[in-house]
Formats: sequence, C-alpha cells, structure tokens
Amino acid sequence: MIIILFLLCIKSVLLFNFNMDNVKEISVNSAYGSDTYFGYSVLLQDGTQPLIIIGAPKLSSRTGGGVFACKLNGICTNYDLVTSNGHTFTGNFLGMSMDGTGETGGPFIVCAPKKVKAEGENNLLPGHCFYKQNSSYVSPAASTVNPLYDKPTISVHNKVGYYDYGFGEAGLDVRFIDRTTVLLGAPGVKNWNGAIVVDSLSNTRTPKIIPERKAFFPEENDTYFGYTVGTATITVMGEQVAVIVGGSPRGGSLNGAVKMYDFDGNLVREFFGEEPGSYFGSSVLAVDMNNDQIDDLLVGAPMGSGSTYDEGYVYVYLSITRSYQAKLTGSRKTGARFGTLISTLGDIDLDGYQDIAISAPFEDDGIGAVYIYRGGSKGIEIVYSQRLSPSSFQGNSGNVRGFGLGISKGKDIDGNGHNDLVVGAFKSGQVFVIKTRSIIDFQLSLDTNVSSIGNGPIAIKYCIYYTQKGKVKDVRLVNFKVKLNMDYRVNGENNFEHTWVVPLERGACENLTVTIQPSMIDIQPFRITLSADVTQTEAIALGQNKIEKLIPFSHGCGDDNVCQTDISLEASSDKKLLVLGLDNTLNLDIFADNHGEPGYQCLLYLNIPVELDYRNKDKCKKNESLICPFASSLPSTANMHLKFDITHLTTDKDSILVQFEIKCLGRNLTPNKQAFVWNVVTKNSPYIEGKSEPNNLYYGNEDTSDQEITHTFTVGNFGPSPAKLVVTFLLPIVDKEANLFKVLSVKGLLNGHSISCSQKYRNNERGHRPENFLVEYVNKSVILDCSDNDSACVEISCDGGYLYRSSETATFDIKINADLKSLGSRYKSEQFKDSIIYVSSAFLNNSTTRIENYASTLIFSASKNSVPLWIYIVGALIGCLLLLLVIFLLYKVGRPNCNF
Repeated sequence: MIIILFLLCIKSVLLFNFNMDNVKEISVNSAYGSDTYFGYSVLLQDGTQPLIIIGAPKLSSRTGGGVFACKLNGICTNYDLVTSNGHTFTGNFLGMSMDGTGETGGPFIVCAPKKVKAEGENNLLPGHCFYKQNSSYVSPAASTVNPLYDKPTISVHNKVGYYDYGFGEAGLDVRFIDRTTVLLGAPGVKNWNGAIVVDSLSNTRTPKIIPERKAFFPEENDTYFGYTVGTATITVMGEQVAVIVGGSPRGGSLNGAVKMYDFDGNLVREFFGEEPGSYFGSSVLAVDMNNDQIDDLLVGAPMGSGSTYDEGYVYVYLSITRSYQAKLTGSRKTGARFGTLISTLGDIDLDGYQDIAISAPFEDDGIGAVYIYRGGSKGIEIVYSQRLSPSSFQGNSGNVRGFGLGISKGKDIDGNGHNDLVVGAFKSGQVFVIKTRSIIDFQLSLDTNVSSIGNGPIAIKYCIYYTQKGKVKDVRLVNFKVKLNMDYRVNGENNFEHTWVVPLERGACENLTVTIQPSMIDIQPFRITLSADVTQTEAIALGQNKIEKLIPFSHGCGDDNVCQTDISLEASSDKKLLVLGLDNTLNLDIFADNHGEPGYQCLLYLNIPVELDYRNKDKCKKNESLICPFASSLPSTANMHLKFDITHLTTDKDSILVQFEIKCLGRNLTPNKQAFVWNVVTKNSPYIEGKSEPNNLYYGNEDTSDQEITHTFTVGNFGPSPAKLVVTFLLPIVDKEANLFKVLSVKGLLNGHSISCSQKYRNNERGHRPENFLVEYVNKSVILDCSDNDSACVEISCDGGYLYRSSETATFDIKINADLKSLGSRYKSEQFKDSIIYVSSAFLNNSTTRIENYASTLIFSASKNSVPLWIYIVGALIGCLLLLLVIFLLYKVGRPNCNF
C-alpha cells in the first residue's frame, strides 16, 4: 500500500451564469510520472469524509494500471488490486471503467478489460474486473468478476473458426445496478458482434449474455455492441419496463446504433445514427429531464463531422421515442469530440429538474471542456448553461490535456445541498474537484399609493427580498446594487442608485414621494423601473432583476378612468387602378371620426400584403400586424397619410388589399376595422420578329442535297406590364404524303436560360395568311405555309414565363431540314412557277389582341431559267463562221493605195 501526500492546489474561478465556484486540483504525477492516465475514470462518493475514486489505467507495468482513493485534504491511497495468478499485467488497463454507489464506504467495481489470459500459445482478453464492497478500505484485495473467463474462446462455423468469448473484453464499460447485479459491456464477443453480461456480484446465479446469440451473424462482425452500457425505464404497451441499454458505435452500417433489451434478453427498441463513422452509441445516458416519470435518452456521436471534422453531437430522445427531438452540439469546435462522455449531475441548481454534463475532451487542441445542460419542463435546454474549461481556472492551466474524459456523477460533498462535480484530465494526469456556489432566489417589489395619476403626490415603496436554496443557510447577507428610474416628467431627480446590504429572509425597503410637473402632464402612462444586481460572488442569484410599473393618467372618462370611444374610419387614395409595372407607389389617406369619449394613445393596426412596403415602418412595431402611432389624443377627428412602395408584385395578382383599424386606450364601442382595395391591371405591348438564314435556296439539280434552314424569331415587350411568353409556331411539312421538311431542333433562350418547348403534328386549322404577304411573288411562286388545309404541319408550343422589362427579349432558333431533291421532284409539274416560298408562323395572344409574324425562305428552281447546251454550241459555231468571213473579205479587197 502506497500513501502519497501532496500540496492540494485550490484555484478560485468565477463561472458565468451557473453555480460552480471553487476548483481543486489532484495529481499523482510527482510519484508516478505524467503518462498514467490518472483521471481516465472517476467516482465521487459523499459523506462525512467524501472520497474520490480515480482510475489510472497506465499507472505501471507491474499492475497494468491502478485505482486511487483520494480525499479532499490531499491524500491519495493506491488500492491493492494486484492478483498473483501468473498473468501478464502490461496493458491490462486497470481503471479504464468504474461505477459504484455514491456514498463513502459503499461498494464499487473497477475493470481491466485488456487483462491477458494465457491459453496455450495464445494470449486472450476475456475481460477482468474487481469488486470492492467497501471503498473506505484499500486492503484486503478485492474479489474478482470475470464472467467470460471460462467461456469458449474459439468456435467453428461452416468449417471456419471465429473468436467466441476469447476477446470479449468484458468491462470495457460497466454499470453498477446494486450489491447483487452488475452490467459489463463486452464488445468483443462473437467476433466483435458484442454483448452485455448481466453478472451476479454475490455469485448466486449464472452470468447472462445479452443477446444470447445461438447462431453466427457475420454481418454484425465488428459492430462493438456493449461498447457502452446503461439502464433505462421506458413505457411498453402502457406499462413501465426496466431495460438494458447498449451502444454499438459501428452498427447500423457504420452509422452507429443503440439497442434496448429487457432483462430476459428480448429486443425492445433500437435507434440508429445518421452519419457513417460518427460513433453514434459510444456514450449513452438515460435520465428523466422533464419530470414526466419516464426516462429520456441521450446518445453521443463524438466523431460526427459537423462543418469540419470530429466536432461531435449528442442526440436527445424525449421519453425515448423513436426519433430524436434535439441535437446538442456544444461549441461546434473542430476535433472536440463533443459527446465522448455523458454524466448525470442530479438537480444541481435545485430547480426541480435533472441536469447533465457532456464532455469534449479534445477541444481547444486537446485541452478539453465540459458542458453543463439544464433540464426543464420541456426537456433539455438545447443551449448549454455553462462551459467548464481549464482556461477559465485561475493559475496556470496551460498544461492540462484531455479534460473531461472522466466525469463523476453529481454529489454534494460539502453538505450545502448543491451537488458538486469531479472532472479528470487523463492526458495530463489531473483531476479537478469543482464545488458549487450557493443559490439564492430574490424578488423585487414596487408599489405606489395611487392607481392613476392626477395632480397629487405619488408615494413609492420599493423592496428586495431573498431566500437561499439548499440545506445550509450560510448566505446571511447579500450586497445588491439597486437602481430606481422614473419618468422624465417627475419634478426633481428621477434616477436613484443605492448599494443595499440585504439580510436573509428579511428583505430591505425604501420609501419615496414624488410629484409630477404640471406642464409635463400628458396622456402617456407614468413609468417607474426598479432593477437590482448582486455585487458579490459567494452565491449565484436567481430572480427577475428588473420590474416595471405603469400608472395611467386620469383622462376624465368616468369613475373607472376607462374611455369609451366610438371611432369610425374612412379611406381614400389618388388611384383606384394599379398598372402592373408602371406604378411604383401608392398613397392612402385614413380619416378617423370619434363620436364617443376622447381616445388616447391611439394606434393604427395595418395588415398589408408582402407586395407593399410602408415607408415609415421604422416608427411601427411588427407583430401579427404593423402597429403604428396614429394620434396621442383623438377627441373628435384625425387623419393620417400613408405611402407605400410597391415591391414583389407578381403577375398573378389581380388586386391589393390593405386592412386597418384604430385602437385607443379604453374600449371602442363599435368595431372599426376597414379595408381598401386597388385593382391591378396589365398594359403591355409584345412584338414578334422573324428572319431566315439563309434567305434563299435552289432546287432541281441532280446533285442537289439536303439543306439546313434556321428560322429565328425574337419576341419582346415594349411594356410597361409584363407580357406572358407563351408562343406557338407553325411549320409546314408540305403534305400528308411526303415529309419534305423536317424540324431538327428548337432552342429557346431568355436571359441565358432555356425555354421549355414541345411539338406535335397536326392538320392546319388556321385558314389565314398574313395580309400583303410577299405580293410580288404570289403569282409566280408556290407558297408553303399552314393555311392550306391539305398541308400537314408541326405545331411547336413554348412557355418561357414572362417578359418583365423592355430590355428583355426571347429568341427561338428553329432548325429545319429541306429535302431539295425530293422538293424538285414534287413541284416539277408547276410550269409557270419559278420559286417556292417556305413560311413558318409565330403568334402569341395578348390580353386583348393576337400578335403574329413569320419567317420565310425563298427556294428557286435551278431548271426553270437554264439555257440548253446546244444553243451555246450553235452560237459559238456561228460566231466563228462570221469571223472567218470578215477575214476573207479583207483579204480580197487588199490594201488600198494612198497617195499623199
């Protein structure tokens, strides 16, 4: 037995908005070195001499770890847990997991899940635990708990061997039920399918394996069920049932899983993670956080990526329903692994609800942090109440590493009625004892001698009273900084500030008398505000630190001072019709006529659609309605001018409705809610332009091949209102017997975005050709369009939404293949026609008119105007003969004689 005496370092730290104060540090590094993992597991026991049991799984190679009993006075004693059974000890990890009762001298169990069992030439890891019936005695040696020690190590399935219980690692996690029963997590059972062992601490019954796997399930290999264990009470078929909870962080296709079994081994419920590799189920806790007598389940997923990696989450299943209701995230810090451990603190702030602690041991580059979450009537508060970090402790905390991997349950170790907490920092071998500060509840009161303001003085009395929570009433006096602020209309000083020393459960008060300046009296209520703050840190103060009292003025509206108004409303505007796209503002004048008692503090309640924006909305309050000041007093009549900017007005709106009413102090005898409507109209001027590329073609030659034509249509709108962009195109295919033209593609674009188009074949039904259409060609040309009932056409319909601005245009490129060879064969009998005009039409319907245009391609016959070859030959021969004749005549004549 080794006793270590060291200097206990007390660090005072002020923790915001919660009630943990003094921090004490415990370490055994001076005697054993820094790499002991001291603080990997902790158990806090209260009593007359509180005890902290601390695991150090890498303490030494001789024992393969260690367990210490530490007192608050700075003395730590190493438990005698060494057994001489010839097994190796290096890497046993004694102290990796621990659980027990919360009273000093009570039993506890601590495990060495990697303790080696030699079997022939094999070293196995069935798991090993020690059970101490009294934590106050470090000797004699504890009894052993190793339920898998004599189980089959290797089994054969389909002639293939697999590990049965040889690498079960029972005790990787442990849950102490009572002095007779313990739960051991054994994630290595059945090729790391995993199991939970229900074992007897009194050796009165055979260990039970849950689930009892009678078959081999290779699909569940390496799922690690039993990585963490716990218990819960759930409702099944209307009855409360105690269940065993086990985590399987690699189950559920690596998303992680949590399974619940009853103590007979029947699967009752299971939950699955939502992110692969998050290690969902590596920590679990069942606790009733909303006092509905049904446990709530918290499941950690410490390797959930978050927005970076390994930020970690904790899922909250209220009443253990199938889906989670909240997802806690701590501070969302990279690599924090928030949710590595979840521990119950009990009702640490004495508000009647259970509170919890969640660790993030790798936060802040490995320093670590612990988050405190409070329970409430609606379950857990999703925003943490406090973040515990060594950086907030006084003194040098830069060497702390792994803070939060070991967290105790909450226990009251100083007897003040508030649970305290122990947190281990395993990487630096430190344990911190964090005590709680006392909590006081305080109330403020503010009273006056009048219920309404007249011309007389006002007597004011303001008080502070507080009580202390917890068993010990040690906060006998509390310093409060008190501020009293009064309305600006008070005669004289209107702000007072004091420091009061208030005794416990007796309170303190002060009286004050003020008068109102006669010239300053108006209809606004007289406002008095009282606030108070605690100026000392010995206790946490809970309460409403600010109250306010409003005293109405006497309005001369009867004995009850309640004015009964009778207000009627009318409204007018400079416009009755709103042109979409042209009008940008609206004006509305509201007229109020009061036939009853005077109205005061009159407010205008406006219900306006999203298409309107009230210009003076910064003077209004937004609730279900826009609440704007109308008149401070309304004895008879008043009016108000409103100006709206038109925003987000869509084309499907045919009217705009504004509803309004006026409410004053008191009661209006008749409802005055009214409405004003503007009708919305559209005025637009769309147009269509068409062109062909190329403009003309030739057919009739034997070597003539297919030719591609592009008809391009441009659709625009001169405004001012948007125009619906639904365009129909008609393109002839010539006739029902031969498809001489074929539509290859249709491409529509508006502001760089494609326009959806569809096409179908149809017989022409229009029977209409544009007026003055190519008049000079009509008598000499064959016109191919969709006005001929014998022609077959392709109808293309395109919907591009709306053209909103005059600068917007939509273009449609229609590519057409012309079979020129077949075209020549089809029209060779047309003796008096020298060309074919191929016409495609486009039209859209405006609200009142039909807009239409076309694109055309001229196709000339190459054979109609050609000269036969024999004419060229004969002409050439005649020309040659004439040339020879001229030469012969000149020769016969000879050269003339010329005498000069």
